Amino acid sequence: MQKRFLVLATVLGGMCTAASHAAFVGTQYDSTTGFSAPGEIAPSTNDLLTGLIESGSVFHDQEGLNTDTTAASLTNGAFGPAGLTPTPGPNPEVSIIGNNQTLTYTLGNGPAGLGYTISEFRSYSGWQDTGRSRQDFTLTYSTVADPTTFIPLTTFNGSANTLDELTVVKDALGATIPNVFAIQFQTAQNVQNGYVGYREFDLLGTATVPEPASLGLLGLGTLSLLARRRPRT
Repeated sequence: MQKRFLVLATVLGGMCTAASHAAFVGTQYDSTTGFSAPGEIAPSTNDLLTGLIESGSVFHDQEGLNTDTTAASLTNGAFGPAGLTPTPGPNPEVSIIGNNQTLTYTLGNGPAGLGYTISEFRSYSGWQDTGRSRQDFTLTYSTVADPTTFIPLTTFNGSANTLDELTVVKDALGATIPNVFAIQFQTAQNVQNGYVGYREFDLLGTATVPEPASLGLLGLGTLSLLARRRPRT
């Protein structure tokens, strides 16, 4: 019986390892209209960050523009105007993020206790010119098995082509990462001109559910255990 459980654990571990081999890379898209076309801001039905507030970073209102210092604008599903309202603003859809900031978003264990399966991350920035729109960041994530250890996912260094930028991070072949508990967005130590105006973060995915093969193996293991425990007559 012990050997059967070892085989089961090996199979399940192999499934998780294969899923973790996804190669997530970032691709930049430019806009001068604040990404106003349909579908450019992810719908809330599959954006896991909707309404979540990050932890661990500090936000400032630079240049007297009355920007968002709560980070709520980053997960409200809206980009806002393509440019900025001149001083004194307000600019409630802009969160200014400087050097060496770490934004942690905790998704949790999910309804099945297996965390979440993520497929894509989107990061929107927008300023009144190209001076504070370049995106330089690293993404890491943790799993339900070890929520406090963060695993590198990708590092992206963009360019400043227009006043509005979008970075899409995903696997080219559509691979996903299961069992995610939290994700971190870490800015570089030398972001463009000291700080960048970010507008929105989207993390696309769904709650992780047991794989059919896993359920079958678990069922066989349970039946075998019950059979061994059945009293003799």
